[in-house]
Amino acid sequence: MHKTLNFLLSQKLPAIFFSALLILTPSKVLSDAIHLPDLGAPDLSLYTPEAEKKFGQAFTRSLHTEFKLNQDPEINDYIRQIGHKVAMHSGQNREFSFYVIENDSINAFAGPNGVIGIHTGLIKAVKTEAELASVIAHEIAHITQQHLSRRYLYNSTQGTTTSVATLLAAILIGMVDPNAGMAALMGGQSLNIEKQLKNSRQHENEADYVGIKILYDAGFNAHAMADFFGRLADESRNNEFQIPEILRTHPMSTNRLIQAENRANNLLPLKINPPSEQLSLIKIRLNQLNSQRNWHLNRTKGELSKAEHCYQLNTIELTKNNSSIKHLNCLLKASNEEFTHPLYTNLLLERITDLKIENKNLPDLTIYEDAAIKMAKLHDSIYTQRIATSVFVADLFIQNQRPTQAIKWLSNHKREKYSFALENKLAEIYDLMGVQALAYLHQATAQQSIFNFERSKHFIDEAKRINDKNNGTHNEEIQKFLTKYEDTFKKLSD
Repeated sequence: MHKTLNFLLSQKLPAIFFSALLILTPSKVLSDAIHLPDLGAPDLSLYTPEAEKKFGQAFTRSLHTEFKLNQDPEINDYIRQIGHKVAMHSGQNREFSFYVIENDSINAFAGPNGVIGIHTGLIKAVKTEAELASVIAHEIAHITQQHLSRRYLYNSTQGTTTSVATLLAAILIGMVDPNAGMAALMGGQSLNIEKQLKNSRQHENEADYVGIKILYDAGFNAHAMADFFGRLADESRNNEFQIPEILRTHPMSTNRLIQAENRANNLLPLKINPPSEQLSLIKIRLNQLNSQRNWHLNRTKGELSKAEHCYQLNTIELTKNNSSIKHLNCLLKASNEEFTHPLYTNLLLERITDLKIENKNLPDLTIYEDAAIKMAKLHDSIYTQRIATSVFVADLFIQNQRPTQAIKWLSNHKREKYSFALENKLAEIYDLMGVQALAYLHQATAQQSIFNFERSKHFIDEAKRINDKNNGTHNEEIQKFLTKYEDTFKKLSD
């Protein structure tokens, strides 16, 4: 990546992804004003499905290497659970990927090839799961309606964009520094700004219209989108200096709110499921584990359910240096009673591991440990795409000096998507065991999963070097990996 991009990406991330002020900027002006990042394939001039896939891979790599991602497996599992539930009703058989950006601004964005980012500030700001799902549905609609390619097509017919790579590079710059994008825009004399803004408003309205139907089909309250955006608009009306980023990147007019509400009213009444407590638990986790110990969901102790209050007490325990077994009993009870989701079981696994690390003079924890492992097996069989349970079980096995069992558990619970965390955990275990060749191999696999092919090849080379030094002990495992990705690495070496 270009050094200038590295600097820009280290700054605050407002995620202005569909802003016409940025993606419609002519390539020469951008090139003169700003050093563009290298997204690869600069010769591409058509926004084809193949090109979008390549740029989606490049964007995924950038998210992991340049942005501050939230790496908590529980929070990521939750967002992906909702994201894929909503995406199932998009009417398109395409891949979507969901990532959590560690950023307190209230925002979300959609990228090429179905990559969607959700800021932690947005998770904290929504009041209901339906509101969170409504923002995700809106971003999904940007993708299904091909707004990025349509903007490129419009711009190319006006003679103002010469390369898809330039367009994507401009987007990345705009995500980091909107002022840089504006400066580049003002250097172009041939642009019709009003037409660009008109297209931007049209796409926002279209994303609302389609997104509300997707939200409704996924079983969420169709009014949630207007409720959320309307509340943000009301809260910021008297403070123009604290307008949420999502209102800057998705301008919300009164007419747009009315249209969104009318769209929801025109849909048949839907039987809404009772609100899930998962959102409140994720909010507790997100805030408490960020050391915001005095944060209380804007609800008093009496307004929390017993299970929610127990979850909060145990997340507080995780932030202490001298943990005790106090509050473990209520967590064990919640884990057994609230089995519709794994958050209580996973926190129980974390607490047991943390207790063993912090306090060597503990009473017998066998009853808690056996119950947690039993529930973990159940949850892993139900929630086949979640990774948090696998990670927390592995951590407990590691702490119990049973690394081989941790490896077996992770290997039996590998996921096709989002394998980055699991592969890194396997690499960590092999490193602890002193098996460096396999540690490098799993680091290579992790990098491959986020399309960082150059970095992956580096780890493969290190694995081969260590393996040769050890007389080829792990030749078979390394060769399997090389065979699987032979074409990719061959292209890199050409």
